Amino acid sequence: MAILKLEYQQDDYESLQEGELSPKEFLNEVLFSGSYEDISPEDEVIDIFLGYHGSDGATPEISDLELEEVEYDEEKETGKARLSYLLAYHSACAGSSSEELISELVNFKIDQKGSKVIFTFIDLDTRSTADEF
Repeated sequence: MAILKLEYQQDDYESLQEGELSPKEFLNEVLFSGSYEDISPEDEVIDIFLGYHGSDGATPEISDLELEEVEYDEEKETGKARLSYLLAYHSACAGSSSEELISELVNFKIDQKGSKVIFTFIDLDTRSTADEF
């Protein structure tokens, strides 16, 4: 099971609590905003998803990562996020390529003490298309 811990801005969390940001808008801020010295949160998520497809034969590439929908339990500060991305395969040997839109369900928890959102990605062995909202 892959776990990704991403920091959030305190003012974004306060806006979530006050209803100024929806849970989806809050997670979009965490995943897709800001500047980073090393790897961006978006690239970290893409790296995890690439691990799902690394043994499929051809070279996978992921683009167009988007947060589609969010379910959030305000009391427990937990939820589920549906992320979608475009998966492209390129096989130099076969001279072929293909693209497919993929959707993945990711659990998350807000850690107030650490000012982090903890994303839990489904284990490769148990990942299934049956994992729907």
